[in-house]
Order: sequence, then C-alpha cells, then structure tokens
Amino acid sequence: MDMRVILFLTLFTGLCVADSKGNLALNGVAVQSSLGHPQGDAQHAVDGNRDSDYKKESCTITKTEFNPWWRVDLGNVYSVSNVTITNRGDCCKDRLRGAQIRIGNKLDNNGNNNELAATILTAPNGTETFSFESVNGRYVNIFLPGNDEILTLCEVEVFAVIDTPSYICGPRNLALGATAVQSSILSGAGAQRAVDGNRNSLFSLGSCSHTNADRDPWWRVDLGEKYKVTRVSITNIGDGSAARINGAQIRIGNSLENNGNNNELAATVVSIPLGETKTFQFQPIKGRYVNIVIPGRNEYLHMCEVEMSTAVPQKGPGPGVDLPVPQQQQLREISPVYLCRIGQETVQDIVTRTMEIFQITRATQLPHGVTQIQAAYQDRFGKLQEHLRQLTLLFRKLRLLYERCVEMTPDLQESPAELVPFVSEETEAVRMETCSPAVIQERREVHHYIL
Repeated sequence: MDMRVILFLTLFTGLCVADSKGNLALNGVAVQSSLGHPQGDAQHAVDGNRDSDYKKESCTITKTEFNPWWRVDLGNVYSVSNVTITNRGDCCKDRLRGAQIRIGNKLDNNGNNNELAATILTAPNGTETFSFESVNGRYVNIFLPGNDEILTLCEVEVFAVIDTPSYICGPRNLALGATAVQSSILSGAGAQRAVDGNRNSLFSLGSCSHTNADRDPWWRVDLGEKYKVTRVSITNIGDGSAARINGAQIRIGNSLENNGNNNELAATVVSIPLGETKTFQFQPIKGRYVNIVIPGRNEYLHMCEVEMSTAVPQKGPGPGVDLPVPQQQQLREISPVYLCRIGQETVQDIVTRTMEIFQITRATQLPHGVTQIQAAYQDRFGKLQEHLRQLTLLFRKLRLLYERCVEMTPDLQESPAELVPFVSEETEAVRMETCSPAVIQERREVHHYIL
C-alpha cells in the first residue's frame, strides 16, 4: 500500500502509534474505581515490583463493589499484543477469575467499554502473560464484572508489537496529573481529584473536586508551560446538583492576578447533564493556567474530571515571555507528523459536530401531539445549518491535508494512489469540472487556515 495512504489512514482514524520498547505501563499514570485500603493504591501495579505479598505494599486493592476496575494511561496510542498480570499470592487469588483486559482510546464508562482483548478464565498462580491479536489503544483496563467484587493486582505489564512506527502525535490530556488548586475544599474533595484521569461521577467514590459555597468559586490547573489550548472537557457530578456548573467560565492565560480568573475567556458553560462529559472547543488560546470559575454568585463548584488538549507546546524562557519563531522553524513544523496532528484535531471536530447535529435533530423531533415554540424551532434550525456548514469546511480541510501530504512525499511512490474519494476499478472515472470562483476562493481560505 502507498505509504501516503497509510499515513493518511493513520491521520483519519486518529491512530498515531508510538514507539514500543519494553514495558509500556511501567510508572504510567494508574487509577482505579476505589481504594479498598491505604496500602492498595492503583500506582502499585505499575511500580515494576512483582512481589505478590500484599503486606509488602506493592499490590492494589479496591473496595467490595459492583464492577471494580483498574486503568493505566500509556501516554500514547500503541498496538498492544501482550499483557502480563501478577496476581496476589498470599490470599484470595480466585478474586481475579473472570476479569477482562480492555484496550482502547475512549474513557466512556472509565474505559471499560473499550475493545475486549482477553478474559482471565483461570486465576493466575503468580505471574501470567495474556497474548492476543494486537489492539490499538492508549488506555489499558482490567475490568472485573459482577456484584460484590474486589479487584487486586500486584503488577500489570503491557507490551506492544515490535517495530511499530514512531509517530508520536496523539493529542494528550495536558491536565492529567498536573498541579491543581481551588478556592476552598469541602469534605476533603481537593482540586487534584479533577485531574486524576478518573471520570467516575459519583462523589461518594472520591474522584470529584468540591468547593464550599464560595463567592465566585474557582478551580485552576497549572500546565507547567504555555500551550495553545483548543479544547476543554468537563465531567459533571453524577449524584448532586447538575445546575451548579451552569454559567461557569473557562479562562486561559499566563497571569495569576485574581487567582487567574482575569485571564482570557475561552468558553462559558451553559449546562452539563448529571454525570456527563461535555467538550468545549474554541480558537487556540495560549496560556499556562486554565481556570474554571463561577462568577457573580455564591455557589459550590464541583467537577469530576477536567481534561484539555492542544497541538503544539509553545516553549519560551518563562511565563509571559514570547519569542518570535524563526521562519525556518515554522517551515520544519509543516511535516507529515505535523499534518497528522492537525488531521486528528480535524477528525475530532467532525465527530463532535456530528454528535451535536444528532442531538439537535433529536431535540427537534417531539412526541406526537406536542407542539414546539416557533422561536425555539428557528433557533435549533439555525444551529443545525451552522453545524452543517462547518462540517462541510472540515471535510474540505481534511481533503486538503491529504493533498498536502501527497505533495510532501513525492519520493514514496511514482504514481500516488487516490484515497479520497475512493474510485474502484469497476467504477467509471468521474469527470471533474472547473470550480467556480467562489469555490476556488473558499478552497484558498481553508488551505491558508491549515497552514
């Protein structure tokens, strides 16, 4: 297959496979559904220690609960083919029977809906390796379905297929594990809980942040350096008041004046349903600090996870200091890997807008006999038209990315294969007509935007 086609398929599906050397899970960021004992932290399963004696403090443990789980973030997308698990040896080894290994890129249901790679049918005596057809993913879950279950792991090791390409271009969650603070703390629910990688929305399970009923309550994460942030995702609490987050502002910048709450406004939260995650996308805003603030009232601010991503870090000598980027460096950034990053963001935008179109369409279809207010209908119809217009531009942008990729790799194949649109051998060639001046101008604008 043409290497450009492979690269573009990688771009289109959002798969940017990273280098795969050794145990990918070692010292990765790990989380679990609950903490059954202070010595059973999720991080113990990726500390490189296979000691199976729980008393040696190198194993994990959850509470007795429904569907307990454990997850590690590999930091990039890998083609995983083997997972090695060390079971507890001093007690209760049968607890692990029936556990599932799931791998993928989504955090829906905390990653437990990702592809099933293997099932542990017999509880391992010590350490056992599970091999399977390679599954592409960033998150590896050990999921134990059932009632009144306890999940204990003494080590989890993850290995990928050999000689995978080293395209490290998957957008990562910049906030994961970063330093977070907030205006106050209610019942020990500190700001750090909102960046622990766990979207579990039940406050009782200890993975949500919560302030007191402050005046203008706020939460802030320090990304460590300046980034051009383009999207922020917020998971609302699932067992409290959904409306408390209404009106919250997302602010991004480099100043800590007024605790960072005076930085540039990126988006305003209208509403987020109970327990759901909503993503806010906007034009890139460069900054080190990301704030969530509820202005103008006394309110509780609670969030169960805050995630954010961008394409390229903006490095400099320090906060607030901008250096001009040399023209040569700018040219070097326009590479297949750079195009992969832009392509992934474009695909994500397409998926997000498509989901919003479905939501608007569903809201427009009322039950039989129920009438809709004309103003509300017109508002929804206007939003639908705008989403469709943006969707058209995004697909054109994706097409231009492919064409640019072909232009940049002329040496890979003398006669590049056509990918978009696909034309089979049995299909007659489509006659291409000259574009109108308006279409040509729009094409130039989209081309200028991606560069």
